[in-house]
Amino acid sequence: MKKLDTDKLLKVLAMAGSDQDGEALAALRKAQGMLKDAGKTFGDLTVKGQDRATKAKPSPAAGPTIVDIFAGFDDHMEAKQPGWKAKQAEARAERTRREADERAAAIARYGSLEQAKQPCPREQRLNEATAHLKRTISKEYANGTFDVDSLDGWTGGFDDKMPDSVMAAVAGAYPMPSTLRDARDEALYWTGRNRELERVWTEPGSIFGADSYLGLAADARRMLVDDLWRKGPIATLDDLQVRIECAASEEWRDLASDAMPGILEAFNRLVPNAPVEGISPVIWKAPLRLVLKDVPGQCLALALHDQDGEKVAVNIKPTDALALAVDLTSSTRQRMKGGAA
Repeated sequence: MKKLDTDKLLKVLAMAGSDQDGEALAALRKAQGMLKDAGKTFGDLTVKGQDRATKAKPSPAAGPTIVDIFAGFDDHMEAKQPGWKAKQAEARAERTRREADERAAAIARYGSLEQAKQPCPREQRLNEATAHLKRTISKEYANGTFDVDSLDGWTGGFDDKMPDSVMAAVAGAYPMPSTLRDARDEALYWTGRNRELERVWTEPGSIFGADSYLGLAADARRMLVDDLWRKGPIATLDDLQVRIECAASEEWRDLASDAMPGILEAFNRLVPNAPVEGISPVIWKAPLRLVLKDVPGQCLALALHDQDGEKVAVNIKPTDALALAVDLTSSTRQRMKGGAA
């Protein structure tokens, strides 16, 4: 595990203020990679130790302290890009308004702020299933050792290996998803629930927060269904479609290469034997010819040709091309079975 170079991190984050979206996104991903190599997340940047400039010795009795390592960052960016502070202030105001609306909606949905903070039915079942695993342990932080809640010694997060006892308890609290689509739906539910809890536990516009607002049992369940969605076995064509959509999404773009071997294996296994019942044939509105252009070093391109030449050309991602291949193969088999041209 590498030591985090905070000076270099700040320089990388400075590039995140670029007007070029690609450059800004690349800077944020670079910063995320630096943090990952050091075993940290963006949340750790505001909950560890004391400001280097103060040299103050933290008090263990005080608990983890809140430190803003980005102090002075706005001044740096304003000097580099005049007007940057005003632009950021406008963005923060819009974010605060949006979060206030989300908070109000959650309170209205549950009837009160306190009711919104209470465990939902799924969380209640998970808490009951893991009650026998709850215990307090001592955990070391940058400014001391503190007593924290755990499930059989597990305190949450992807970096700590979840004990088998915890996995069994949360998986048995209620049935696990039986398909990748069900796994995706539950994973997205927990994403929404976490967002909801963040809104009711923090003030709109707050810059400090936790990586997760779910309880340990719910967080464990979220991790299990999320892992099933992204890495679980592909048993059906619908599973294949869900995995392709996952790999092609912006959120999981960096993980697409890891998913491709499984997608290709499932494609070769499932598509030649794909069921044709219930699959609608492709209907062309004009006599067009479909052409796939595969030029080394260039994006794949899908073109529609008629007698007069090329009509439409669209660049497509490899994962989208694979999804199209599934649709075309299934529709072609449907037509061939029915004797259609």
